[in-house]
Amino acid sequence: MGNGDHVQYSVFLCELNDRELAELKGRLGQTVNQRQDQVIILDLGAAEHELKAVLQCLGKAYDPPSRVLVV
Repeated sequence: MGNGDHVQYSVFLCELNDRELAELKGRLGQTVNQRQDQVIILDLGAAEHELKAVLQCLGKAYDPPSRVLVV
């Protein structure tokens, strides 16, 4: 679907605005099997906050990719 960074099997980290989140939910709603599949969306807070403040890892540390703005 093109959104987010693949963190683990079936786990993606996405930075989305309200419109992008609504679009993603719409696409996922058409894709998932409503009786068998499960999609959990967890809001980690504003993208301006350090990810390290809301994300804890046991074992190997998560090293998020650096983000750059391309215009």
